[in-house]
Amino acid sequence: MNYNSFKLFFSVSLFFSLVACSENESPTNEPTTDTELEVANVQSYSQDFGYNGDIVEITGSNFVESSSDVEVLFDGVASEIISAGKTSIQVKLPLVENGIPKLEINMKDRKVVSEVANAYEGNIGVLAKVPGEWALTKLEGALPNATIWTSQLVSPERLYYGLVSGSNGNTRTTWRSLDGGLTFKRWAYQGFSNVFQATSTDEGWAESLRLLKIPAGGSVNEKEEILFTTTDKSNSNIAAISVSDDLKTGMLITGSKTVYKTTDGENFDVIYDPDYEYLTIRTGFRLDDDHFWAGGGNTTYGLKPSLLFTHDGGATWNDLELTFDEDGKTTVGKIQFVDSKNGFMLTYYDIYSPFRLRKTTDGGFTWDTVETLLPNTNFVFLDTKTGWSFSGNTIYKTTDGGLTWNEDLKAESRVDRIDIKDNVVVAKIENGILRYFL
Repeated sequence: MNYNSFKLFFSVSLFFSLVACSENESPTNEPTTDTELEVANVQSYSQDFGYNGDIVEITGSNFVESSSDVEVLFDGVASEIISAGKTSIQVKLPLVENGIPKLEINMKDRKVVSEVANAYEGNIGVLAKVPGEWALTKLEGALPNATIWTSQLVSPERLYYGLVSGSNGNTRTTWRSLDGGLTFKRWAYQGFSNVFQATSTDEGWAESLRLLKIPAGGSVNEKEEILFTTTDKSNSNIAAISVSDDLKTGMLITGSKTVYKTTDGENFDVIYDPDYEYLTIRTGFRLDDDHFWAGGGNTTYGLKPSLLFTHDGGATWNDLELTFDEDGKTTVGKIQFVDSKNGFMLTYYDIYSPFRLRKTTDGGFTWDTVETLLPNTNFVFLDTKTGWSFSGNTIYKTTDGGLTWNEDLKAESRVDRIDIKDNVVVAKIENGILRYFL
């Protein structure tokens, strides 16, 4: 006698097993219980997060061997099964909306149990990547709600943000993510300027009214190693930092343009001191070990843009007081160079004054004014022509060096910061991270 049968997949989320039923030829026709199913154990992943399109291997024991009998879902979106075997499944991560989607693994005739414990509650993080387009990875609550004052991308996936919080803006910390923004951890407690520089090993220097050496993994119980404390001289706060990846050779510039240098990461000597009293350096930009710029305003006669830079690792310094045609007080707010010669600089007085973009082609000795105003105090450039800025939830793009700015994207929420690294533009927005792969 022939009996009709049908195939039934048994699915399970990573931490919960669902009881499934199956028809069989038993005389009583009673359903098979969950305990009668063979157990497939999920033990590890080759990586806990990646970009959509990346291949991830899921390893364990007693898996089914046919890829047609396996289904791996990310927030209900099926991934492509590359291969399947008794101890391994290879899947291609799908493009999904949430950065940490719920992972479900389905196998025919198996009860799937996960033993994976990671930062994502056993799930696999997925970063959105669409070359030539903005792609959003939604993240809720990963970074504390605060104003982003400073930022650094060590890579498109290793993000560092200096935050200002508290009712009076008196709480300053740096938070970092090593997984593309899926999770953040406090990396350093900071002082007045939120200045820091992280290295590829997650170590770094940070200002906290003195110079701190931050270990890999971030500060612990606010007991970071104090490398250096500036003098009691007026306006001696640390305003700009440049340090090599091994934390041995480095320089720091104070608000009064005094420059200190170390070649062993421990002992600091003054290498430049113009003895300014009415000067406030407020920003810096490090291109490499040799090229370092810092800018601010000289208050001796009103407020005029002031610039200090070296092209030879601190052997010589160029100290400039700049004059532009516009009337009124103005200071340097941001500096970025795309190479040793070509750079951009923001000058303004406060958030209610015009945001003017200046550019140089000789390393900072002379500056031309770009007539079109910037939409924001934050900008990034890929090269001498292509750059991005933002206002509200709108990201703007220029392809002519800042002469014109056109809407590039209307984001889902407020844009807080924009950076660029390794030909990837990264915009931190209120509910996630936007990336543009060039």
